[in-house]
Amino acid sequence: MMVSGGAMAETFPDAKLRAFSGDGAKVRFLQVMQRINQSHVRGLVGFERWRQLQVKYEGDIVSSKTHVDFARALNEMFYESAISHFRYVTDRDWSYWHLRGDWEPMIDAAKVAHVGLVTENISGKWFVRGIMEKSPAAQQNILVGDEIVAVDGVAYAQANSFKGKAHRSVVVTFRRDLKTTYEVTLTPVRENYALAFQQAMVHSVRVVEHEHMKFAYAHVWTLLAPPTVFDRLSIIEDEVDGLLLDFRDGVGGHSQSAMFFLLGERSPSGSVPRITPWKKPVVILTDSGTRSAKEIVVDAVKKAGRVVLVGTPTPGEVTAVDVERTGAVGHDGFLMLPWFRFPLEGHPIHPDFLVRRSLPYCAGEDPQMALAKDVLMASLVAH
Repeated sequence: MMVSGGAMAETFPDAKLRAFSGDGAKVRFLQVMQRINQSHVRGLVGFERWRQLQVKYEGDIVSSKTHVDFARALNEMFYESAISHFRYVTDRDWSYWHLRGDWEPMIDAAKVAHVGLVTENISGKWFVRGIMEKSPAAQQNILVGDEIVAVDGVAYAQANSFKGKAHRSVVVTFRRDLKTTYEVTLTPVRENYALAFQQAMVHSVRVVEHEHMKFAYAHVWTLLAPPTVFDRLSIIEDEVDGLLLDFRDGVGGHSQSAMFFLLGERSPSGSVPRITPWKKPVVILTDSGTRSAKEIVVDAVKKAGRVVLVGTPTPGEVTAVDVERTGAVGHDGFLMLPWFRFPLEGHPIHPDFLVRRSLPYCAGEDPQMALAKDVLMASLVAH
């Protein structure tokens, strides 16, 4: 998932413009509640339980002085409901732009300036969790695990750091370890963030060599995309011995194309995608970002004995989203509403080989990928 949270309002250059004045927080809360009351959420949570949560949190929510505080208080209530895909994000959060980009693909206002960094807040510091292939950041010597300190001398604040800076050079300060900082000059691009992930996914397809074998690799950032990445993999299947499918990070989407690619299963409608099912051995990497539709796929292929899973458990967050009610609230907030719980909701899928990755200052080291290569090689030797 796109990862968010952590930074305080004071880190934003335009914090004062984001302050709620008068009944601003109350008005926004009523807008959110109207959407919720028209959705299936209350039934999922339980009507009495939902009433109790409102009583508990409404005071803190409507008294919020900034949009950031409002989102934090509102999400505390959503989190306690114990229903996944129930979230409110602000436009300084990368998740907001991914959601808007997917739900409003033709709207220019849904585009955002970015450099291709996927970030995570850990103990109040921002770290590089991933780098979109072929993005401005991918052209530089930036490594996963580097801390993002500042952009043009101002503390990093996700999307807010690049607002109004598209096609202009910015200086980003990183810390590779507790003692060493370095600066990189990047030129942000302004584009649909969801489409950027789809393009990065296709660009990720490549052949990697390990010992005396060749593996196809793809980073499946999202299943909210055409099956192009699976088409590309099918084309190179004859050139390789097996497949490393990276399901870490990003978001879910729709399971149909991935299910057909890995299992050759038709969709519920009976239609068959144009992609060719993969026949050679497969290892899938999993972590907390292997969510939603990705979990449906991972569960199915594991039960079928089709793949080996390497990494950490999935989060067990498998609900369908209410497309009718999910969407922008005002010009700077996005509400995500679940409407159906799949049986996998609340049930993490555990990998066959458990290996953790410590992100801060890891200098790009990826023990999960290293083990995945060894496991895939061993499975090929065994056959």
